Amino acid sequence: WDERQKFLNQFPQFGTQIQGLDIHFIHVKPAVRNPKRILPLILLHGWPGSVREFYEMIPKLTTRSDEKEYVFEVIVPSLPGYGFSQAAAKQGLSPAKIAVIMRNLMARLGFSKYYVHGGDWGSIVANLMA
Repeated sequence: WDERQKFLNQFPQFGTQIQGLDIHFIHVKPAVRNPKRILPLILLHGWPGSVREFYEMIPKLTTRSDEKEYVFEVIVPSLPGYGFSQAAAKQGLSPAKIAVIMRNLMARLGFSKYYVHGGDWGSIVANLMA
């Protein structure tokens, strides 16, 4: 268990309350000095997924290489009702409402423009965020 716990905790994890729900998210800033461009990117998992889907991808996105002139600052939230994010207490939390929560998360983190990627249900939310 200790090894698994260490693996799961390798990225900075946070929680915040948005629209009455506790939302868990991973937030990884690039570990490079003076990158040419830092691009914010929110990654949204699907069903029955979790933030774990992106663990192998995060270091590749947040590490600068000579082949690209940019690096990503990555935010990976647990969608409401998944992982460590609180589920809605009443029915009606639609993908459109989840998109508003995710936009509010990005605004809270100081981003007005950002890239978004989603898989499965996350792609529906991502489309509604655009």
